[in-house]
Amino acid sequence: MNEKLEKMEECRFCRVFAYERESETVDNPILENDDFMALVSKGAIVKGWVLVIPRKHIYSMRKFYCDDAFIHFTNNIISIIKEKYQKDCIIFEHGANCCDSLTSCGTNHAHLHVVAYDKSLLGDMKKDGLEWRQCDLNEIEKLVGENEYWFYAEKVGSLQNVRGYLHIIKQPESQYFRKLIANKEGCIEKFSYKEFRFEENERLTYETLTR
Repeated sequence: MNEKLEKMEECRFCRVFAYERESETVDNPILENDDFMALVSKGAIVKGWVLVIPRKHIYSMRKFYCDDAFIHFTNNIISIIKEKYQKDCIIFEHGANCCDSLTSCGTNHAHLHVVAYDKSLLGDMKKDGLEWRQCDLNEIEKLVGENEYWFYAEKVGSLQNVRGYLHIIKQPESQYFRKLIANKEGCIEKFSYKEFRFEENERLTYETLTR
């Protein structure tokens, strides 16, 4: 068996697509079709935190940002989140380019974070001294090439005409945006989904978005 197939067998998201589901909250899709699924995020620091995941085992979402099927699917989940939480969303991605990259935050399968959140992370992002450039969602693949990246956009009501902020990563860092949200929420010591599950937020998010 080659390395990629071994990694797919180890991949939680690939197992969920194969109906190997251990958790009633974070392993049961809120929405799914043949190509994509939306799951509640593990370690949901705030309620209304969802991941949009392609069935294809790939390391970043860069190739999907011009895909009409992905945009339609993601707009459906954004619409559900907006209806239930009465908030626009922030979206962000830690875009890796290889297996076991620090950028991927321990998850070797592409996913886009969609969060019901009405606070801005921009001020904190700019304080870090990193170079952020504004770009449209559909420009990401062209701009990043084979580089790893972070992408963030706020006040997102749909993926049509989304303009956000892109950073080409020179120094990889795990869970970058989680740290920003945890800091904003006054719990920076609990940023890691690997250590702090926020299981009540996971449960309430799943129940809210599926009822």
